[in-house]
Amino acid sequence: MPIPKVIYQTWKTKNLHENCIKIKDAIQTLNPDYQIVLYDDAEIDLFIKANYNSDIYNCFLQLNVGASKADFWRYCVLYKNGGVYLDIDSNIVKPLDQLIQGYEQCIITRESNEGIFNNWIMIFEKEHPILLQTILNCCHNITNRTTNNILYLTGPAGPFTDAINQTMMPFYNKQSHLYFEDDNKLNEILNNPINPVRCKFYGVDMESFAKWKHEYTNDLYQGSLGWQNESVIFTQIPLVEQLKIYQFDKKLRCGINRDGGYVFADLDGEYDCYISAGISDEESFLRDFINKYGMNEYNCFGFDGTIVGYPYQYTNKISFIRKNIGVVNDDANCNLSFLTSKYSNIFLKIDIEGGEYPWITNIDEEQLSKFKQIVIEFHGITNDGWGCKNDDKIKCLEKLAKTHYIVHAHGNNYGPVVNNIPDVIELTYVNKKYFNSIPELNRQPLPIPNLDFANQGSTDINLNFYPFVNNI
Repeated sequence: MPIPKVIYQTWKTKNLHENCIKIKDAIQTLNPDYQIVLYDDAEIDLFIKANYNSDIYNCFLQLNVGASKADFWRYCVLYKNGGVYLDIDSNIVKPLDQLIQGYEQCIITRESNEGIFNNWIMIFEKEHPILLQTILNCCHNITNRTTNNILYLTGPAGPFTDAINQTMMPFYNKQSHLYFEDDNKLNEILNNPINPVRCKFYGVDMESFAKWKHEYTNDLYQGSLGWQNESVIFTQIPLVEQLKIYQFDKKLRCGINRDGGYVFADLDGEYDCYISAGISDEESFLRDFINKYGMNEYNCFGFDGTIVGYPYQYTNKISFIRKNIGVVNDDANCNLSFLTSKYSNIFLKIDIEGGEYPWITNIDEEQLSKFKQIVIEFHGITNDGWGCKNDDKIKCLEKLAKTHYIVHAHGNNYGPVVNNIPDVIELTYVNKKYFNSIPELNRQPLPIPNLDFANQGSTDINLNFYPFVNNI
């Protein structure tokens, strides 16, 4: 089948610098019969989701760096549709019809870096086996976390070059790396019409037909980090999906503008109970909250078994119980069942240093439904620390998601950031019964100026990406 006359490109946005548009227009002038199609970040996600199974799509979702996502997508779009792929910072300087004769299944070119076939320009018919093998190689690398080097994870040095050798060597007599073989010898055998799978090899960097890195590349990357400076390669899919933030416009902050203050949803109606779990020596949030909502010691309760006495300098409108929140009720622990059996519109602020996981694991959904709003600090959310396996932590998030939506997130900068996820994270949950329908995903940038504040110092953790902010 002929290679379709379509040139695919991708960039973060469709708002290209005017000089880059000049390059695009020049390519179009040279190739008037070709359609040039530009996909942005949102569209490459939607394309893979719509055209590939969930296993492949989930592999794509685990990629965090734009260059790696673009690698993955170019293989997918060419396998599905066929055509030409060209990096947005590169150029085609001669008519493609002089290169593509009409009988080729694909045209492969080398990098000047020995041993690597390049993927900044790719020419394939649809459903070519090299592309399928490349996609499978990418998924293997991503699933097994084989490397953090993009060139070998999804790029030309790893899955693409490997796929060319894996697919074409069975048709070639010598079991050597095809990069180092002579084009004429390769094409005599591997581009032979008698072969069911064919591949044409064509020099280095498409010789004079294309140019890697056009003269306006710096304009394209203006104000943008290159992918070499992006160190976080992977996201964690099960965790990511449980950290989706939903849109809620009315938010307030109570407490100091550092560690100890929290952002919560300004819901209509009253609370019939306030619970502070984990106190230490800082209760500015409770002080401001109960003053706002006119609550007192008859329906406000504080729990902390690690302190001798309550810091009453913040307020005396609270009943202090010197116990830790746990899974049983005894002299040292309380599971809050005596309050969930009595109240049904509870506000819970909980920061108990890893104790949140066993408590959530053991509470039932009926009890969870009694909490109108929960502000909770999760510890070690990205790993097996704090006395709980990561899989079990994710199960806790899944359980909360059955009864509540997350409407706010804030990274605590006392902890590290792992794969773009704060290891210690403050989440605000609102009971689903306060929504008439499933809310949209959050589009408000996080952190929110004058509402969120760094727990220590002045540099807060940026969360302006999925799942915290939906930029699609």
